[in-house]
Amino acid sequence: MRVFSTFSGISAASAAWKPLGWKFVGYAEVNPFACAVLAARCGATRPKYMPQAEQAYLRDEMWALIDRLSALEGTRRGLLQRYAVADEHVDHIAEDFAHLSYERLFDDFGEHAEKELVKRRNLLSMHRRTRYEACGTVPNFGDIWSITDDDLEALGPIDILEGGSPCQAFSIAGKKAGTVDFRGATMLAYLDLVERMRRINGLRWVLWENVGDVLNDRGNGFGHLLGRLVAKGGRAVGHDGIRYANAGYVSGPDGSVAWRLLSSQRFGRPQRRDRVFALAHVGVESSRRDPREVLFEPCGDRPPVAGAREPREEAAQSISGRRIELVPEDERLVAFMAGQSADAHSIAESRLLSPTLRSSKSGSNSIPRVAYAIPSDKPGAARYIVRKMLPIEAERLQGFLDGWTDVAVNGEPMSDVERHACLGNSMTVDVMRWIGERIAGAQQADAVAEAA
Repeated sequence: MRVFSTFSGISAASAAWKPLGWKFVGYAEVNPFACAVLAARCGATRPKYMPQAEQAYLRDEMWALIDRLSALEGTRRGLLQRYAVADEHVDHIAEDFAHLSYERLFDDFGEHAEKELVKRRNLLSMHRRTRYEACGTVPNFGDIWSITDDDLEALGPIDILEGGSPCQAFSIAGKKAGTVDFRGATMLAYLDLVERMRRINGLRWVLWENVGDVLNDRGNGFGHLLGRLVAKGGRAVGHDGIRYANAGYVSGPDGSVAWRLLSSQRFGRPQRRDRVFALAHVGVESSRRDPREVLFEPCGDRPPVAGAREPREEAAQSISGRRIELVPEDERLVAFMAGQSADAHSIAESRLLSPTLRSSKSGSNSIPRVAYAIPSDKPGAARYIVRKMLPIEAERLQGFLDGWTDVAVNGEPMSDVERHACLGNSMTVDVMRWIGERIAGAQQADAVAEAA
């Protein structure tokens, strides 16, 4: 199987699928620290394309995004209602729609444009300051918007396209702006890539990942994804404001797609991390594999730590599943939100699960979550002993090999802060491995059937 990875990050897909014998023919990532990991662990080159940070270019890009959005079936009615156009006039103002909503849509994009411009300039500056060894030959195309047809033709046949477009725009962190946010709009670039790769590379499988909030996106971005995967240039499934189920299936003339909300803790990782995975098989109906056979197989339903849900009288265990010998009687992990100063009271106590690892940083404490141990044999003697989660612990929570993110940047080891950020942006390796093994099984079944 030949794989093209987009929004690659530190490539959980590579960690999960290379042991299956699959070959990665390309990556697409722009974060310099994630690029350093890709270069060290996956043999990737430096990014070929970087996002443009000129104001004129960004303005043209905004218009292109608005064109894409206004052309999407299902968005038109929602946008017109959002911008106070009477519902009874929706079908009678096609000529005026562009002039009316483009101006107001431009204002909406304008709220994000200045931040996006600053972000891109900072990214380019960070790339200029970041040095790392990149001796590999697997192309990292960088900016997904800039990948050309010539680039795709040079890659040859591709079986699987995988990627998780930025999730912030669909979450509370991004005010759930959806595809009106530049980060959310990268989903449209991903869909454009799918359609081109169908034609150029003979693409068969598409795997897309995002946060659970995408199922409740007010602009129906998830519906657009489904519609485009099952039909070239297809209309959106559902309507604006719809709440999609945690699992489902859609079929069309050019493909079929299944989606499912999967939790990392059900795959042996003690972390509360729920993510939506949409798996599509594209192509003519006669040769199409039903993605439900892959994604709807029973997934791991064992508790993340043995005996986790049965109360018993013995020393509690840590999230690593092992006792800490330094605490002879008892150990409990208590999490609190960083960056809250005196208000950072304990918000959760868990002997079993880590909160969701995140890429964001907060306040003066740059590590997303903090834990402290309370020895039970000496009450009051060592209260509130703070310990930051180590990068190696975060790697294990995400299923990576120890030291996966421990690479050299600017001649010294990457900082813990950046390692945590890379890991918080990643998928969980165990979930990706399970999906890959199911796809491999489906492919093997097809091969056996053809041989017979």
